[in-house]
Amino acid sequence: MRVRLVAALAFVVVPPPDRPSAPTLPADVPGTGLAEVAAHAAGEGAAVCRVQALMEQPGYQYTAAQIRGMVDRADVIVRAMAVDSARAEAPELPPGQFLRPNYEHRIDFRTTEVLRGPWPDSVFTLPGRVIDQDDFNPNPVPYGMVRPTGQRGNCFATEYRIGGEYLLLLRPVAPDSPLRDHFSMTVWWKFLGPTNEQIRGADDPWVQWVRDRLPAP
Repeated sequence: MRVRLVAALAFVVVPPPDRPSAPTLPADVPGTGLAEVAAHAAGEGAAVCRVQALMEQPGYQYTAAQIRGMVDRADVIVRAMAVDSARAEAPELPPGQFLRPNYEHRIDFRTTEVLRGPWPDSVFTLPGRVIDQDDFNPNPVPYGMVRPTGQRGNCFATEYRIGGEYLLLLRPVAPDSPLRDHFSMTVWWKFLGPTNEQIRGADDPWVQWVRDRLPAP
């Protein structure tokens, strides 16, 4: 059964049960971060985010080869610190699009390192929501799944701590996206992918893993 979910509904990411009627959805949403999520009732009615590319994977996670592919497809990769925020109105959505990431705030970031560019902006802005605690990924690198706050709502991590540093894998916002009027780049382009992980500086294991996958300058 196909169910449309509004952003206010929380759902958990779990390995899908054996149900012949369970729907799926593509893992890539180039440039938008907006999609209809295919879900089904499980157990006591909890909605389950299901991504086609993960359904047959051990532990319901992306493989190292798939993570390398995400790094390859990122147009810009930067380390950046969340330094400020402001309230923001959500952009209008096209008819039929009921699920969206959290646009509660606009987060200002300060670039601390450009791993792949060009990236001339020392300060830039992304949509999201401010939280007051860290959200480090507890898994070993390469991360086969988004950090914990991305596993309970929109299939993306939308939350940032002011003062926290993040490794951002960015792609251009699609021309027809409602984000286009406000932002040129987005990290919301891979369902459940580690595209905006919180890190602990230049020597963070995730930064080092990604850096090792990039061509030598």
